[in-house]
Amino acid sequence: NFAINQLEELRETISILANGSETLNEDIKRLSTESVEYENNLQHLVENVSNMKLAVEEEHVFDEANTRNLEVLNQSLMSSQEKIDDMQYISYDGTFVWKITNIQDKLGMYKYFKLLTGR
Repeated sequence: NFAINQLEELRETISILANGSETLNEDIKRLSTESVEYENNLQHLVENVSNMKLAVEEEHVFDEANTRNLEVLNQSLMSSQEKIDDMQYISYDGTFVWKITNIQDKLGMYKYFKLLTGR
C-alpha cells in the first residue's frame, strides 16, 4: 500500500513537472517569436532613421543651393537695376548729363558749410 501511494505521488509529480515543462516550452516559443518581431521592427526603425537622415542631408544641400542661387539672382537684379538707372542718364544729343546721388545729404552739408563759414 505504501509503495502504491509513493508511486501515485511520483506519477503526480512527474505529471506536474511535464505540464510545467510544456508551459515553459510554449513560453520559449512565444518569446522567441516576439524577439524576432522586435528585431525586425528595430531593423525597420534603423532603416527609417537612416533614410530620414539622408533626406535631411539632401534637404540641407538643396537649401544651401537655393540660398546661393537666390544670392546670385539678387546680385543680378541689383546689377540690372544699376544698369537701368545708369541708362536714364545717357544723353543722345551730345550733351553731358551728370547723375547726382544723395542730393538731400549734399544740400544739407552745403547749408551747414554756409552756416559755419558765414558765406
